[in-house]
Amino acid sequence: MAVDGTLIAFPAAGGGKWMFTGLRRALPPGLKLVVPDLPGRGKRTRDTSVGSVAELVTELCDELEPEFHHGRYVLFGSCFGSLVAFELLREIRRRGHPMAEAFVVSARKPPDIAESYRAYAGWTDEQLGGYLDYIWPAERVNGENGALGALRGLVIRQLRRDVQIAANYDFEPERVFDLPIYAYRGADDQSITAEELKTWRSHTSGPFTFRAVTGGRDFYADDCDRLVADLEQVLT
Repeated sequence: MAVDGTLIAFPAAGGGKWMFTGLRRALPPGLKLVVPDLPGRGKRTRDTSVGSVAELVTELCDELEPEFHHGRYVLFGSCFGSLVAFELLREIRRRGHPMAEAFVVSARKPPDIAESYRAYAGWTDEQLGGYLDYIWPAERVNGENGALGALRGLVIRQLRRDVQIAANYDFEPERVFDLPIYAYRGADDQSITAEELKTWRSHTSGPFTFRAVTGGRDFYADDCDRLVADLEQVLT
């Protein structure tokens, strides 16, 4: 059987569609990739109205409703994106839309135990830039041919916007999901441990799978074979 479905993906704070270029190329025919614009990017470049995760997922749920009813889909979130995807899944369930076939997370603990973004809300551009240097390889951030290069200042502004949105977030308990959750950790990711990622298990009554893969925090930008194989299995 052929793969047939949609992957809806949310990047880490500061990121955008460009972070999924390698993944898009690696996806098989029949598997569509959708990366919604977050505030400060694409069609939301000048969007200053969204002030919280709740407001963001309300808008995203409206925007993505056709995808939920078009066919089978998977949600994927990396770091900040995992928080957005988690709350979006809850909103999808509240509205009675068809649920995702699976939820894929990486680079961040679940919202009930993760550190608050409030600590970063007052950071200067220099501090945020230092954070980028820590989480992304120097050649990707600073190199002439890196993914950021001259766009470094823009990414810092986007990072600040994401932090502002997440800073007021407080986890509210709801019933757990009953769908499969896949948690990925790049071997070179120093920001989170395997055991911390495995705590996502408590957020589903369905199957839970932990994957240790090559690469760093954003492993899917360079080596996404294992992720693609899992997506093919879920959506075939």
